Amino acid sequence: MTDKKKGNKDLKGFEEVMDWVDYDGPATDKNKKRLKKHDPYDLYNFLELENIRLQKIEMFFNDKVQNLSENHTTEKLCDIQQNQIDQTRKQLWGTLHANNSIYLKNLRLLFNKVFS
Repeated sequence: MTDKKKGNKDLKGFEEVMDWVDYDGPATDKNKKRLKKHDPYDLYNFLELENIRLQKIEMFFNDKVQNLSENHTTEKLCDIQQNQIDQTRKQLWGTLHANNSIYLKNLRLLFNKVFS
């Protein structure tokens, strides 16, 4: 539902212009009359909105996509995350297997209760 609303927002004014198009062939008297009834500012409004939309697309492809391709950081971020995971795993292993750790104390109590 949100995609439909978003698409309608991007195509605002475009539907009105497409209603003027005759898909059956050349312009007939009926279509010419219908075109004359429309306010000339409808077409101007459509062109303004289309210009804004095209500027946004141009900005996206020229700035953001180019920046992503030049400064590809995915591998670096994955390496950093893997290093953090390894360090956390080592700290956890060391903490859990220390002689006075809570984990080992609880395991001793459990085994003593079960096997006593």
